[in-house]
Amino acid sequence: MRALTTAFVLFAILSSERAAAQGAEKAQMAHVMWSAFTCAIYAEISDQKEEQKRLKEVGIRAGRKFLAALLDKEIGESEYSKHVPVVVTLLLGGPSVDFMLGRIFENATKKAWDKSMEKVGTYDDLGKTIQKAKARNLFHASNCAIIVMQ
Repeated sequence: MRALTTAFVLFAILSSERAAAQGAEKAQMAHVMWSAFTCAIYAEISDQKEEQKRLKEVGIRAGRKFLAALLDKEIGESEYSKHVPVVVTLLLGGPSVDFMLGRIFENATKKAWDKSMEKVGTYDDLGKTIQKAKARNLFHASNCAIIVMQ
C-alpha cells in the first residue's frame, strides 16, 4: 500500500511538472509572436520580402498557439507573468483570436516602424535609405533570422 501511495504521489508531481513546462512553452509563444511581428517589419523596410512573409507566418502561428492555450487556461499564472511581454498583456481582449492578433500585430508594427525611424530626420530619398539601413541593422541585432516556430 505504501509503495502504491508513493508511486501515486510521484506520478502527480511529475504530471504537475510536465504541465508547468508545457504551460511555460505555450506562454513563451507570446514572446515569439511579438518578436516575429517586429522582425517582419524590419524585414519589410529593408526589402527582405521572403523573411517578411516567413516571420509574419511564424508570428501568426505562435500567436494562435499562445492565445488558444491562454483561452483554454493551459498557462498558469507564474508562467504567464514570467514569459508574456507586458505589451502583449495590454493588447489582449476582443471578440476573437484574430481580432487580438490584429491588435498585437498593429502595435508591434508601429513600435518597429518608429524604432527604425528614430533620428532619421526627413522621409525623403536619403531618409528612406537611412531607414532601410537602420532596419537591416535592427533585423540583425534582434537575431530575427533565428526566430522559428517550435
